[in-house]
Amino acid sequence: MEDEQGKEWPAIMRKADYAAYRRAVFGRCSPPYISKLIKDGRLTAPALRPDGRIDRAMADDQLAAAADPARPGPRPAGELETE
Repeated sequence: MEDEQGKEWPAIMRKADYAAYRRAVFGRCSPPYISKLIKDGRLTAPALRPDGRIDRAMADDQLAAAADPARPGPRPAGELETE
C-alpha cells in the first residue's frame, strides 16, 4: 500500500513502522499507542505475529472492526469532510 507521498509500506512490519504507517496514512499514531492496542487486546493474532511483527492489512481490518461506530473514525490524512 502507498501513502499520499507515494511511499510503499511493507505487508509485515515492526511496531514502530506500523505506527509510522498509521501516522502517515491516518494522521496520528505512535509506537506506545500500538503497544497499548496490543495490551488492551484490540490488536491480536493473526495480525500480531508470533515474532512480534504486525501484518499491516490484518491489523487495519482488526482496528476498523473494533472502532466505535458512534465516533468518527480515522480518515486518511488530507481527506476532509464536505459537509
